Amino acid sequence: MDKSQLKWQGDIIESFRFTDKGVNEQPLLLVVYLLFSLCAGFIAGFESWAKLAGQAVLLAVACLVVRQAWSDLLDEDSRKNFQISHSGIPLLSLIFLQAMFYAPIALPVSFLILLLKSMSLTQNSALIAIAIVIIPPGVWWSLKSALAIVLVCIEDRGAVAALRESHRLMDKKFWLSFRYLAPVFLSLFLPMCMLWSALHVGYDLLWQQGVSMPVSIAALAIKALVEGASYFAVQLSMVACLTKLYEVAKNSDASVQKDVPL
Repeated sequence: MDKSQLKWQGDIIESFRFTDKGVNEQPLLLVVYLLFSLCAGFIAGFESWAKLAGQAVLLAVACLVVRQAWSDLLDEDSRKNFQISHSGIPLLSLIFLQAMFYAPIALPVSFLILLLKSMSLTQNSALIAIAIVIIPPGVWWSLKSALAIVLVCIEDRGAVAALRESHRLMDKKFWLSFRYLAPVFLSLFLPMCMLWSALHVGYDLLWQQGVSMPVSIAALAIKALVEGASYFAVQLSMVACLTKLYEVAKNSDASVQKDVPL
């Protein structure tokens, strides 16, 4: 893998262009996603279902962004053939992949939380224990599985096959991939978290001042929409960067196989 080919600053900037193209290809999906974000913020008892439905919509748009980013790397003839053969969105495979991606992280965390509660530890001690036990394997799994979504969208692989191929492509490239994805992740998610914190603080201040109900509802709607839109944009930029990483890993893998003597 050629380190010079991975420019995380430039790739983040470039990802905004692919995000714009992907959203403009199916703008109605963005509207639907924002509606689900509103429902998650307003309708009690419907929050989990609205978030799941919104995540499915996000996966569909992410597929469009990945294909836009990949098409940009192809020559004209290859681009036309790719666009003709990849007109549909493999939504079921993407949803199944999402579940397989998070299950190895979520299940151990849930079990560890129950175990720590039974040990009557303080909250800070429990959080430290979870961080020590979960974060290292969680980072390893996330990096090794990072290319799976790209493989589903570009190579039409199933979820299981995509995870296997992602682990194979990332073999012996873990630290280089970490050095690329860590700044990408921090550059995208830290500003989003800071924005969400500011929104929460602002909304709490309004609530404490006893504003009228219409103002409170409007503030809650703005908060839900801004949080939903920022999460939407960050996730799409992330998959565009993953497409670049996939391209570099694929070329590296092809070079290695070419150099192997028959």
